[in-house]
Amino acid sequence: ALSACLWLACFGGLWAGDQNYGHHMISFYTYQDLVSYTDLDPAVAKGQSFMDSGEVYFKEGTTVDTNEMVSFRNRLNFCAAPILGQPLRNQKGLHEVAREGDFVMPESGTVDFWAVGTNCCDKATREFTCGEASNKRARAGMRMIREDHRPFYLLAIQEWTARMCPTSGEDNTAKGHSKAAPLLCIPSRHPLLFTWVEDPVGEVTKYYEQALWRFEMDVVVFLMMDIFIALGALLGLKELGFK
Repeated sequence: ALSACLWLACFGGLWAGDQNYGHHMISFYTYQDLVSYTDLDPAVAKGQSFMDSGEVYFKEGTTVDTNEMVSFRNRLNFCAAPILGQPLRNQKGLHEVAREGDFVMPESGTVDFWAVGTNCCDKATREFTCGEASNKRARAGMRMIREDHRPFYLLAIQEWTARMCPTSGEDNTAKGHSKAAPLLCIPSRHPLLFTWVEDPVGEVTKYYEQALWRFEMDVVVFLMMDIFIALGALLGLKELGFK
């Protein structure tokens, strides 16, 4: 019985430890290795300057523009919405919009910061509830670190950039843009993907706390199984006449 319990502990511990590390601790360590940025203005900043970002606190007034949400479906529904420091839509009067176009190019010349999530948006209703998008106090992002999801988010963003470009056969060169300002393309050159949250530090700490809780539960489960097997073996041997 003791030998069986030891072998069970060995293989069960390896499996449980691997699962715990893969689900919790690897994320905790990844965010610890990445850089935290504060007061970042997405209207001015470019994604290529913050490729090592893990936790980002955006400038006051930054919002997730849920009206510009886009999604790509591949088994899951991969949702994305731009994180903006200023509106993309021209807020001026009708004459200015007719002259300058429907959209306003950010100072950075690109829309590189995106809030993302899976199965949390609806194209028909333009609803976007990924992360804490509905929390008015949220103004920060945690880098999306799942590499298996990243390609699908990028496909959704490519759909969005295509939607921002001319589709009527007009000249899409710089000369054409100056001639037809309403058809100006807004690119996303180096998109960075984030989960929109209020407290990134708290969210990262949860990974450690969940890993610790999982470890404690594994220990308790093993002790209970160990006692059950030992008592079962003892009773079985007693029934067979062993003393």
